[in-house]
Amino acid sequence: MNSSKYPSDIKKITSSLFASWFLFVLSLSMRVGAAEYYVSTTGNDAAAGTVGAPWASFSKAVSVVVAGDTVTIRGGSYGEKLLFNGLTGTALSPIIFRNFTGETVEINGGSLTVPAGSGRDGLVVIQNSNYVTLKGIKVKNYKTSNRSAVPVGIQIEGACEGVTVSGCTVTEIWQNSTNQNANGFGISIYGTSLTAPINGLILEGNTVHNLRTGQSESVALNGNVTNFKVIKNHVYDCNNIGIDFIGYEDTVSDPY
Repeated sequence: MNSSKYPSDIKKITSSLFASWFLFVLSLSMRVGAAEYYVSTTGNDAAAGTVGAPWASFSKAVSVVVAGDTVTIRGGSYGEKLLFNGLTGTALSPIIFRNFTGETVEINGGSLTVPAGSGRDGLVVIQNSNYVTLKGIKVKNYKTSNRSAVPVGIQIEGACEGVTVSGCTVTEIWQNSTNQNANGFGISIYGTSLTAPINGLILEGNTVHNLRTGQSESVALNGNVTNFKVIKNHVYDCNNIGIDFIGYEDTVSDPY
């Protein structure tokens, strides 16, 4: 039969069904295509990023990943910061950085200097990023005696949606200055954007211990932070406040 003689409503139905089928296949292929990459202390950034040919640096992994991708980090001590800025996953396809099962991953700041005069400075920084998950990472040994330096283990700032930190350990973040205005943090969450909050944050099952934070807190949620969950975290052996949900510190400008 000549298709030009089909009733127009049948043509519309056929076209609609084809469009729906195409979108379904496209979405399925996107899910199947989500990649898993690997980082190792013995890796090479010129390699493929596979389990057999891992990358060497976090910065390489961050520069490549897109929504739905997972970066699995092999055990060992890494003297490099893990920095996310403007990284965007989705609720159905988050970007995940995690330890290799059964292996201990340490981000160790022992060889790094906490910069002075630049505000909070984290070994792990998640800034203006959406649906990023950090799992099973140990963050440690970031120390200073400079009053104007602010060491942080895990730092989350700006406008973020759906960030999750779970099963991580933060330890040996030390502000050793005796000045009463000195500061440091184990985990700091600062909603510094007035127009968009840190929304849907989850901190679950983390361990924070052996900190020296000056006049600041071991875990702090400050400023424009909403709809958060802080669940089953263990904070101990810290020399100041444990967990603090706080406002009234001019983290964002008051619109009223």
